[in-house]
Amino acid sequence: MSWETPAIVRSALAILLSLGCAPHPTDHPTEPATAATRPTAPTSEQREQACRECDGVWEPRRLGGEFCNCRARDAGRTCHRGRDCEGECVPSDVEVTATEAEHEWVIPVGRCSERISRTSCRAALPYDEATPPVRRRKGTEQPLVVPTVCD
Repeated sequence: MSWETPAIVRSALAILLSLGCAPHPTDHPTEPATAATRPTAPTSEQREQACRECDGVWEPRRLGGEFCNCRARDAGRTCHRGRDCEGECVPSDVEVTATEAEHEWVIPVGRCSERISRTSCRAALPYDEATPPVRRRKGTEQPLVVPTVCD
């Protein structure tokens, strides 16, 4: 038995490979980049202005430097998961979803964070998935376990 590739398959493969290797017109610009066409970093004045416009505060980064932490437009709004907020969903209470004779089912409810970025370790509700209901005895203040997030 021969393991030789048929000629038609070799030809088709050669055509496909040659198409993928052809240079794209924008790969090699005819004119070199000039100062006018090269993107520039914003000036410190532009960064300060942008931070003021978003009601931001300058905060240190863990690895050095600082960044503008803008105020979230939805700060304080009720949320059930992280994607409900521009920043994070910070747990603040529980909501009863069902009751039984001596028990109730509760889920955490949060408030959207004041700032878009949080810097430190804190409790935050998951981004995509709602926290599943927890069964607890009625009238108790059994705390819910919420994940801790550290930046």
